[in-house]
Amino acid sequence: MTTRNAVLLTRLHAVERRNHPWIYSSAVAIPEGVRTGDVVEVESASGAFVGRGLADAESAIAIRLWTRDKAEAIDESLIARRVKMAWKLRQAILRGQDTDAYRLLHGEADFTPGVVCDVYGSYAVLQADGRAAETLLPAFGRAVGSILPHVRCVVIKARGKGGRDGDDSSVSGGTLLTVVGDSPGAPFTVREHGMRFLVDIERGHKTGAYLDQRESRCLVREFATGRSVLNLFAYTGGFSVAAMLGGASGVTSVDLSQPAIDAARANFRLNAFDPNDQRIAFAACDALEFMRRDTQRYGMVILDPPSLAHSMSQLPKALAAYRRLNEAALGRVAPGGVLVSGSCTRRVTAADLERIVVDASHSVGRTLQVVRRTGAAPDHPVIKSFPEGDYLTMIWAEVSR
Repeated sequence: MTTRNAVLLTRLHAVERRNHPWIYSSAVAIPEGVRTGDVVEVESASGAFVGRGLADAESAIAIRLWTRDKAEAIDESLIARRVKMAWKLRQAILRGQDTDAYRLLHGEADFTPGVVCDVYGSYAVLQADGRAAETLLPAFGRAVGSILPHVRCVVIKARGKGGRDGDDSSVSGGTLLTVVGDSPGAPFTVREHGMRFLVDIERGHKTGAYLDQRESRCLVREFATGRSVLNLFAYTGGFSVAAMLGGASGVTSVDLSQPAIDAARANFRLNAFDPNDQRIAFAACDALEFMRRDTQRYGMVILDPPSLAHSMSQLPKALAAYRRLNEAALGRVAPGGVLVSGSCTRRVTAADLERIVVDASHSVGRTLQVVRRTGAAPDHPVIKSFPEGDYLTMIWAEVSR
């Protein structure tokens, strides 16, 4: 990978002053001929070396910096070092867990800007955020295949519709390109804290599943004992299965997608539950519509919608949508029950979500005690110079009346 050009940094945004890995197009002067995926060196107005990264001529994020060490090239050796470092961290995080599905590379937070890799048993799935990072995926595939001893297949999954640069949004679909071994070709089973779930790499959201909610599923298992549970935006039923395994008195799973509901039924079977059991119910419909016509109150309501804003211009509508959803969800929680309210919208902060939940409770006349705030599982690390990586928030609140 050869460095093509020097790029002049014309001004510093606030994020760049704190060693942020993104340089926006408004802050640099990029010479003609620089193409997406080219390795470029960024220099200050005085000629000082700032860093080396990948250019993206199609994005407002013009350059993602991979190194601030002038002697460090962006090549297969660097990629292998970053993969080894990430693998060492995951071995420590996952030690002693009955889990074989985890995030190996979390983009900027693992110093692999724009590159995500999730491992599902013996399969690894790579995905890029932005066209520039796509140029490195074959090299990452080779590194993952050689460094992780249990991985016998590495595939690259193209991002489906709805993906945006810099946003860990929920995308589905996307073609697969095999880099190492043979792709699975059909859904297969993974383990998560002893639970068993089907993963469909090709048709599933993200790389195949929502691994960031792994620890929250564990908490649902603890909180659900003896409670009736409503799981909204249930997707393939991860929270629902966890609730039943935790001793819930019953679970209702709601998702707009019938294929997702069908997959949820299969996940119940995998965990030794009959999905036709009268304690287990499903509804393939819109979550708000379900809450409008449902009269039952539940001991736990889980509200985990998809990302609702992919740009700052969409943020006001997203905040209003979260408010409506939380007001409706609070109407379905029984006194003494628990609301678990989540946001995976990067532009909605933890403080934003907590304020929405509290304001919604005032609006509908409910009293809350916030008992816990959680985020993504620890294999989704966050670095302080890249707060955008801290995109997932879960508010756990007891509804006392």
